[in-house]
Amino acid sequence: MTPASIISQHARSLDLRRDSRPALSDRPRRMRTQRRLCSMAPHCAIPAALVAACCALPLYAQGFDAGVASGDVMHNAAILWTRSPVEGPLTLRVARDADFTDVVLTRSVTSSADRDRTVSEPVDGLSPQTRYWYDFAVEADSRRSRVGTFRTAPPPDAAAPLRFIFSGDSNYASAPMIAFDAVAREEADLFLWFGDTIYADVPAGGLGVAQTLDDYRRKYAQMLGDSAVQSALAALPVLVGWDDHEVFNDYAGADPRLPRTRRDEAYRAFFEYLPISSAGDPADPFRTWRSVRFGSTVEFFLLDGRQYREPSAAADCGAAVDPQGFVGGPLLRDGDCADALDDPRTMLGAAQLDWLLTGLRNSTARVKFIVNNVPMTYLGVAPYDRWDGYDRERRTILHFIDSHAIRGVVILTTDIHANLYNPDVTHFFRRQRPDYGLRGRVAIPELIVGPIGNETARQSADEVVSGLIGAPRAGVFAGFAEAAFAALITSANRLQLVEPNRVGYAVIEVSAAGDVSFRLRGAAPDLLAEGGAAPDLLAEGGSAVTEYYAARVDAPPPPPCFLLPMLALAPLALLRPRRRN
Repeated sequence: MTPASIISQHARSLDLRRDSRPALSDRPRRMRTQRRLCSMAPHCAIPAALVAACCALPLYAQGFDAGVASGDVMHNAAILWTRSPVEGPLTLRVARDADFTDVVLTRSVTSSADRDRTVSEPVDGLSPQTRYWYDFAVEADSRRSRVGTFRTAPPPDAAAPLRFIFSGDSNYASAPMIAFDAVAREEADLFLWFGDTIYADVPAGGLGVAQTLDDYRRKYAQMLGDSAVQSALAALPVLVGWDDHEVFNDYAGADPRLPRTRRDEAYRAFFEYLPISSAGDPADPFRTWRSVRFGSTVEFFLLDGRQYREPSAAADCGAAVDPQGFVGGPLLRDGDCADALDDPRTMLGAAQLDWLLTGLRNSTARVKFIVNNVPMTYLGVAPYDRWDGYDRERRTILHFIDSHAIRGVVILTTDIHANLYNPDVTHFFRRQRPDYGLRGRVAIPELIVGPIGNETARQSADEVVSGLIGAPRAGVFAGFAEAAFAALITSANRLQLVEPNRVGYAVIEVSAAGDVSFRLRGAAPDLLAEGGAAPDLLAEGGSAVTEYYAARVDAPPPPPCFLLPMLALAPLALLRPRRRN
């Protein structure tokens, strides 16, 4: 029985069953009816009790409208989170059973306006490899949150298997977040929700672009108000990290032109609304880079590729599409821009880079996951915001791992709204970049996943091409260009997978011996859109999210593909912008 089903069973005993709400396909009509009845109440003198009855929501949604979450779970501790309906004291309960007959902790915690009534409560003294249930209650009345659950990690010296979910890029403009319902049903130890947890810079659901602390708070409240997101966060503990859209697109945190107040207010809202531990460093109060250990088997190195990042070369290059001539060769190559891309600039900052390299070298874990904002794999085109635009620092990282023969390193990435599997990031650089000095002592795989709730890379490409050449021809041209580019990057990197049109996530499994495998699960975006098949499937207990690819990380790669379809993207030469003087 999955944690989600245990929670659902417990909810039925309290008459709080989530399934008692209307199905997703019927919910908008029911909600509109409720709103009309409620708006009529003052004019028709309907008694207050009747108004409350007609507008009633499940009890856990009355005020606790952002649900509950657990995060940064270790072998003996966790962060437990909720947003209270009122300021003042709450009671937190933690138990070893879903019925709360074996309560191990009862604690009074306080919600305040200063944190927008959110509570992130550290809990320690827990037992390793033990499942716990928790909830919050308003001490002044009977309102109680839904029940959440988590399982603690094994002790640091114990070899144990790990099964976790990984994805990112959730934009409320694509709500409802149906893929999160599938996540909630997974048998897993944790959910690694990394990068673009909200799109603060995209209007959605009646909210505009976030500019102030309150704006950013409302964006998080909106995302966490989605019922599927709430189900996933109640069923699984999370490890979270940000990318750019938690502030705005492609920002560089160390850019001196960046408005510091806006950046820091966005960061503050992230820490208020998600269960993440604080580094407790006054000189670096919003530090998110950290390592999390799961027994002796796995260590996660969660990176922050935004806060300490220097500006990219985009301004110097006039945003040229293919400045290194990866696709178009000499036709599109811009020598000045290529030189600018080689200039030293940091994405991680000196302290974080040193922490990462030292941590990788000293880690005794069998598998070391580098959880990363943007692709490490060479993709060539539009290189500025990815590691392609921070080449020297990437070279430092890859050379360090290779020269020290650090085995078991696997890179996990979101960001590009597509799913790619590269069995060895170093392959391209060993063949094409002798300046990297790589000797091939270890393979460094990278798995790129997502989006979990946003438009896909194919949808974005279709929109761009449609704007350039008109809708009737856009699909054919975009499809041809996509296939050609996929063949090119596959050949250059020996990729095993390029899937640009699935919304979903990865299920990653690590055996106690350190063997890594993964399964990709997702659905075409039209199935997950309102009016698609997913709501009906969910109402019937099914899901539009299905498995479409599986691999073992140490499996030998297929023979290289020697397709060189550069001419297929030659029309992109027309997109080359003129350099600004």
